[in-house]
Amino acid sequence: MADTYEVFVGKTSKNRNKSYFVAKDMSVANKAAKRSLKVTEDHILIQVAWTVGDDLYFNNPHKRGQKKVWAASYLA
Repeated sequence: MADTYEVFVGKTSKNRNKSYFVAKDMSVANKAAKRSLKVTEDHILIQVAWTVGDDLYFNNPHKRGQKKVWAASYLA
């Protein structure tokens, strides 16, 4: 089975782009972030998130059809 992940792009408070590498498995999200961002594990934040359709939530939205995933992003 291939390692599959999705990339969600959001905006920070300073209107900069922020990428989230989302996968069902934590190690897949971690590998994707390390490979794409070219940083060590010390600079990657991994947290639980939920997807509903094409939207990414970091707080449980309590909506029908939600899926629990892992999201990895760059930590300054």
